[in-house]
Amino acid sequence: MADVDELDGLLAARLRVVLEAEGQRREDIAHGMALLGFRWTGNTVSQVINGRRGLSVLEVAGLCEALGSPLLELLGPEAQVTLPNGRAVTADQIANAVSTGGGDWQARATVRALFRQDADEATAKAARRLGAEPHEVEEAAEALWGRPLSAERDGRIKADDVDLNAPENRRTLQARRGHATRPLIEELRTYFAERQQ
Repeated sequence: MADVDELDGLLAARLRVVLEAEGQRREDIAHGMALLGFRWTGNTVSQVINGRRGLSVLEVAGLCEALGSPLLELLGPEAQVTLPNGRAVTADQIANAVSTGGGDWQARATVRALFRQDADEATAKAARRLGAEPHEVEEAAEALWGRPLSAERDGRIKADDVDLNAPENRRTLQARRGHATRPLIEELRTYFAERQQ
């Protein structure tokens, strides 16, 4: 089954409307995307509008450029999409989140809860080792690296041609995460010490 979410489905429906209303052909949209460097064909457009192919963020931006329509206009401001936590957000909120980082989806702490469980575990473990609260570790990670501890940890892990997502390599991934976490804990420890001075 294709990796298509509710937003992809909404975009597919809107692209069908564009094709009908403006008399464009699938090849016209594909040509516009190809001019931007995307390897799109009429078949690619068919897959998208029939919900058999998802879109990357860059492809969504490319469609907006190729069609000369901002995201909000393409989606329709009243359209709604359901987030993984079950909350519905409007196209206006989605466009605002993309353009400003502030889509007013929910409070920041609640949105953070959507991060993977191991991110929460990494933060909780670090907090215990540092004698701090998890929210303090989250704030320190944002200040130091501009992203959560787990994201910084995973960014520092070198894959070295090993598929770390393969089931047989879970121990390798766990070991590399442990090795990458140690210096991060020390950076956090230094950060907290400097703040106390």
